[in-house]
Amino acid sequence: MAIMRGRSRLTSGAPPPSPIPTAKGSRSASNENFTQFLDKCLQIPDLAWPPQLHPHFSGTRHPVPAEVDLRSLSSDAIARLLVSARESGAFRITNHGISAEELGSVVREAESVFGNDGNLTRRFIERTGNREEIKWVRESGQKVAEDEKYQVFCKSMEKVASKVEAIADQVSEVLFANAEKQVEKKMRSELGKVRLYRYNHQDHSMEQNPSSNYLQNEIINGNNLRECEDHHALCLHLPLEHSQFNIRSEGEGGSLCFDAGPETLVVTVGNQLEGFKCVSGEMIFVPDIIRSQASFSIQFKVPLLSNSRKKSNTVSITDQIFIAVILCLLYMIFVFVYTYITTT
Repeated sequence: MAIMRGRSRLTSGAPPPSPIPTAKGSRSASNENFTQFLDKCLQIPDLAWPPQLHPHFSGTRHPVPAEVDLRSLSSDAIARLLVSARESGAFRITNHGISAEELGSVVREAESVFGNDGNLTRRFIERTGNREEIKWVRESGQKVAEDEKYQVFCKSMEKVASKVEAIADQVSEVLFANAEKQVEKKMRSELGKVRLYRYNHQDHSMEQNPSSNYLQNEIINGNNLRECEDHHALCLHLPLEHSQFNIRSEGEGGSLCFDAGPETLVVTVGNQLEGFKCVSGEMIFVPDIIRSQASFSIQFKVPLLSNSRKKSNTVSITDQIFIAVILCLLYMIFVFVYTYITTT
């Protein structure tokens, strides 16, 4: 019987007493403090990319450059290309026809030749900050018979360079035909050369900068790496691995960063084409998100024949008169000397 009474007490349906006595009103002071604590802790912070790492950051909200399929350059695609060149100063080309195998071959051959500090590294590499320009020669040009690896690298590079130049020809025809001033088609391959750049992530100067500030330092202090410092009509950029591409326009604040990769070729407009926006562009490789010790990119600038060079080919009337006077004086001096010698 005692056991049954104990069980009946344990299974009683009455609610247990409250551990905290309730105060006057519907809510106690302890519940109020706990509610305020929860309200503060459960607030979700406003998370946002830092400005220098946002894929589409722009201080003045520039539009992201349009993408154009090279295999189907329809009238609508050309119209989008021209609008993007006027508003953004750049556009992107997809399906450019340069395969990943060809780009990978260039990277492998370049690393095999210039991976160590040897004689070829000193002869064919020009360093600028953490960027190195790897010089190469065409098969029909200078021969480097003392190194077979360098010859193989040059052949791989020439295959890619020929396709980049063909794309530049096709794009320049569209831009030249729609510029404000009539532009003569002067590609001049001897002046515009396809260049291969190597970005060294193991550079000691980069170790002094935190990785979080690396992108910002490259954008602010990388003026010597931008192509707007020299005269050109357009510039083609092809990263050989995924990176960020930064665009800045002269005289305007802010910049535009977007994703770039080997499947997309970025074209920026230079200062020799009127009617389009002139911008400067550069590849930005963040070491923290890259496993390799170095990154590569290909660049091709298309210059035009400047007006000063055209004028230098013609001699003005004033110069012709001046030259004629000098020739007459020289002739008179020659006659005087000859007469003096023959009479004495």
